[in-house]
Amino acid sequence: MFRIIAEEIVLFMLRHKWLNQAKREIYEYAIEVMLLNGGLLVINLMLSIVFNQIPFFLAFLIIFAPIRKYLGGLHLRNSGLCMVCSVIFYVLVMLANRIIFFKYRLIELMIVIFLSLICLVLKPLPEKVVERKRHNKQIANGIIIADLLVICMGWKMDLHLVSAFALLDISALLFFLFAKIGVWLEIEDRQKG
Repeated sequence: MFRIIAEEIVLFMLRHKWLNQAKREIYEYAIEVMLLNGGLLVINLMLSIVFNQIPFFLAFLIIFAPIRKYLGGLHLRNSGLCMVCSVIFYVLVMLANRIIFFKYRLIELMIVIFLSLICLVLKPLPEKVVERKRHNKQIANGIIIADLLVICMGWKMDLHLVSAFALLDISALLFFLFAKIGVWLEIEDRQKG
């Protein structure tokens, strides 16, 4: 769905000679990603309004999105399926946050610290642009450390939003670890075959 819309937009821009034909695939991919991410943001915002969880949406933007951007994570080949899974994930974590709120805070904190330490050691997922690899790792480590500090300070002050921060942080770090394991298994398969 998003790919077709992106292709139509690029075709329109090419007909008007606003874009270079040689970079058509790059433009299509970029527009598809922008449509998907923009759509997800709008849907997540609407769900947050319906469930009266605007602070959770802000936590999502502050905690989950930066880690996901700079460390990487799971990717689905079909953008429509990605959209559906992303919305389901968002709703499940948002609802879990309402249920878990401070009931398991020590466990949440231990999981956040454990996953953060693992992710601080691991490299981000493979990037096509070599210069960005080191830069992304530095930014990702800074984000992980900042998240840890915010979560620890928030728990000390008994802030409700910290539970959302912790759940989103755990989710982002787990997505990264699952994707990293997938990369390792893929490399192992290539070496065997």
